[in-house]
Amino acid sequence: MKATILSTVVALIFFSSCIDLQNEPSPIQFTRTDETLNVSEETQLRSVKYFPIPDKQRNMVMALMPIPKNWELSNNIKENVFLEGPNALKVFYIMGNEFVYTQNPGLNQMYAEIGMNVKPIESFEQVLEQLKGFAKQGGARFIRQYDLPQFVQKDFNYDQQIYKATPEQRQFKVVATEWEDDNGLMSLAIIHYTVAQNQYGYTWGYNMEAMEAKSTHFEVEKRNYLNALLNTQMNTSWITTINNQNRQTMQQQTAAHNTRMQGLRAQGQQIIAAGKQHDAMTTSNHEKFMKYIKDEITVTSPSTGQSYNVDMGSNHYWINDQNQLITSNNATYNPNANNIVQGEWVEAQINY
Repeated sequence: MKATILSTVVALIFFSSCIDLQNEPSPIQFTRTDETLNVSEETQLRSVKYFPIPDKQRNMVMALMPIPKNWELSNNIKENVFLEGPNALKVFYIMGNEFVYTQNPGLNQMYAEIGMNVKPIESFEQVLEQLKGFAKQGGARFIRQYDLPQFVQKDFNYDQQIYKATPEQRQFKVVATEWEDDNGLMSLAIIHYTVAQNQYGYTWGYNMEAMEAKSTHFEVEKRNYLNALLNTQMNTSWITTINNQNRQTMQQQTAAHNTRMQGLRAQGQQIIAAGKQHDAMTTSNHEKFMKYIKDEITVTSPSTGQSYNVDMGSNHYWINDQNQLITSNNATYNPNANNIVQGEWVEAQINY
């Protein structure tokens, strides 16, 4: 399987594996499936060197990967080759893709606008079928697949050390797939498939580790490769660094989000206040219009503050303590000076 085939399947990413530099791992021997191994090949399986994998961005070592001494760093970046060795061995850079998805179309749109890949969850079987389709186009034939429970545990252990802003439930599945072509090469592609659920939705995706070698030496190189991957361990200092950076980034994003939300809330309050003012004006105008239709006006007693709807047409309105009304157009008239009219009267204010 050529690197170009794998690159077609998923977008290229660089995977960050790392190691605790104080503890040198012991190589794990996998069960032999090829009884034709000679002595030199058995010796090669046990003879390793620790290859430092750098994080150039942070100027740190991410990992020490135990690889055979005759494997070397490749210059074949064009074909995405990471390491090369005898027997036409090629180890490819890790490739993968990650997606987000929620049941909320608005959130999906927001994720897409900030550059995240939005896609409904696909099962591992769907991902594998896509890989088979691309591989077939490149002339590779699928041979078999098998689970790698040790790699599932390794992925789980690594994930437990990574900072997460919100609690989540994450599932892991790691499957090895083997392929062959017409050029005498066999390939191993290890698919790491994950699905995580948090309060916002789902994050899911996969990454792929792959190698190829001559079919006559494939079993030896495959075990060398699996041994190297399984024994690549974490650099705790590097994990602490990226966790601190992730935590700081999340705090900055949260602060920016809170600032935006405060601005939106302030705008919302202004809109609500303007709406209430508009409603009040509309209600007042409506009441005035209805009173005009019914030939009514509103007057208010200055002594009690109570308002009354009365027939329009008079210039003066007098109200007593028993809510009785006297109307007059005479500016000098005062019912309190009239002994015939009982009660204490006040002139009401006309509300125009």
